[in-house]
Amino acid sequence: MPSGYYNRKPVLGVGVNDVPGSKGDPLYILWISMLQRCYSDSYQARQPTYKGCSVCEDWLAFSNFKEWCEKNSWEGKELDKDLSEYGNKLYSPDTCVFLPREINAVFKSRKERAGLPIGVYSKDMKRFYASAMEFGIQKRLGIFDSPEEAHHAYLSNRAKYISELALLADSDRVKSLLLKRSEFIERSISEGKILPSI
Repeated sequence: MPSGYYNRKPVLGVGVNDVPGSKGDPLYILWISMLQRCYSDSYQARQPTYKGCSVCEDWLAFSNFKEWCEKNSWEGKELDKDLSEYGNKLYSPDTCVFLPREINAVFKSRKERAGLPIGVYSKDMKRFYASAMEFGIQKRLGIFDSPEEAHHAYLSNRAKYISELALLADSDRVKSLLLKRSEFIERSISEGKILPSI
């Protein structure tokens, strides 16, 4: 059990609120939200992409999570675990960053439509369309003969857009991670891969 445990009932069966008077703290709300994604069956039933996610042992104590947040320019931003490593399932100081909402929105899970890859839709399953959001505006990327071609057009757009967002990043770490993700997407295109997320 993390240090500072006061024989209270664990939060969601795992967490320890070891900061007195914290329940009105926005970082406490953020901590609870993180724990729910990882340890609430009802939350994961609504958001199955969080199945298999976990929180590092250090962050099971609210005081440690709060201390990390206060050192990492959290206000007005969203906690992200996905940018550091593609497919990451762990919330920890090494894997998480705070991102502006407009940047984090790029990495939020997209639902496949009619079994098609992300970024692709079709009205008749004969022609395939690709589209993506850029700076809040829906952008059409073209009409293609196969879902794979449309998906790769979507991925190419995402790689370019993420590189542009890197220029807006307010930290060297976030900028580096964005450029790394852009390169990963470009490499995936060259290898002909279908990505379930970006």
